[in-house]
Amino acid sequence: MNTLQVYDLGKQDFDRVTHTVQDKLIGKGDSLVFFEPADHVYALGKKAHDLAHSHLFRRKNTASIVPVERGGSITYHGPGQLVGYLLIDLHVRKIDFSSYIEQLEDSLLNCVHQLGIRHATTSPEKGHDRQIGVWAGSDKLIAMGLRLHQLRYTSHGFALNITPDLQYFHDIYPCGLKDKGSTSLQQLMPSVPSKASLMEAISEQVKNSFRYEHVVFSDSSEVV
Repeated sequence: MNTLQVYDLGKQDFDRVTHTVQDKLIGKGDSLVFFEPADHVYALGKKAHDLAHSHLFRRKNTASIVPVERGGSITYHGPGQLVGYLLIDLHVRKIDFSSYIEQLEDSLLNCVHQLGIRHATTSPEKGHDRQIGVWAGSDKLIAMGLRLHQLRYTSHGFALNITPDLQYFHDIYPCGLKDKGSTSLQQLMPSVPSKASLMEAISEQVKNSFRYEHVVFSDSSEVV
């Protein structure tokens, strides 16, 4: 069946979902895993692993530092975010990794436009200089960091800022960029949609972009 399984894990430990729950699901059928990080974390992607951390911070604070096996530099995850991991088999979907990134970006951008944030865009840059994600002017609204396993299975995904404490972004150079900022739905909208409605909207856009026939919200107890 051409079905996308969707899991709403609620508030969860970022490290546990990233390093345990994903491993359970990769290669076990296509799934979209949503959760809200319960803790304040700075995730260091591959670009940051081999670098001294100090140059990535404006100021120190109490957030934990967690290395992750995905692309990108440093980003913040914490309460008030909606994190989504789209775990699919590219061979089954018959697309390459570049197309996967573009289709996921388009799904997220379409969702943001539906919310009335019409000026939101993806990065116009090309090649290695391109900063994937969704932007509102020079501020990033949705960060993306992705990984490919065995040249076919995707992992990690995106983080949508709904009502996070933006000070945690101000204490770092998000994604290693010194001339960009971060924003949230709370900053851009008069009222913030519920997480449930956002999960439904994103799932529907992913369904359309990746041509699934069905989206099924599954029992999260199966994976946590």
